[in-house]
Amino acid sequence: MSIRGIAARSARITARLAMLERRVASLEQRNAVPSSEPTTFWVAERLKERHGTPFEKGEVSGSLVYAGVLKTPGSGSLLWQVEEPVPEVLATGWSPAAPVLAALAHPVRLEILRRLLQGAHNTQALQEIPELGTTGQLYHHLRQLQAAGFVVQNRRNDYALASEKVVSFLIIVIAAAGISHPETSADN
Repeated sequence: MSIRGIAARSARITARLAMLERRVASLEQRNAVPSSEPTTFWVAERLKERHGTPFEKGEVSGSLVYAGVLKTPGSGSLLWQVEEPVPEVLATGWSPAAPVLAALAHPVRLEILRRLLQGAHNTQALQEIPELGTTGQLYHHLRQLQAAGFVVQNRRNDYALASEKVVSFLIIVIAAAGISHPETSADN
């Protein structure tokens, strides 16, 4: 190959590299993680960008998202994210949520889950919950939480919060607590 041919090829490669760098920079900017001081509605602003199927159907549109990054003695390190298009949420039956919400509708069960997250794992440690009566009551509450999928039994008298339920459970708790103490909202 002649020097002229090498120079032409080098120029094409340089131009292509510059184009690829611009594309990568554009993609990185679009998918950039918010700064350590995000605007109040940085997640909602991202969700506004969702259009078309499955995020729009008739007069219903939008997207709901919940996510978490955490580490607790009872769960280890977790990274979780779920997004649900609003049209699908409204079109689906909600009856499967009833047993889950019912299982969480008791203060002792919430305390059991909190202690499991804090590292308690056996019935002896869980029996120390002041509001808990008998061992039979503890097992009743554990069965309710197992039936709802929140608690798994690793071996006899050894329990844990199901890792795939940790972030969802915590989101339910903070959402329920937030209903009586509304946070910042925007009407647009």
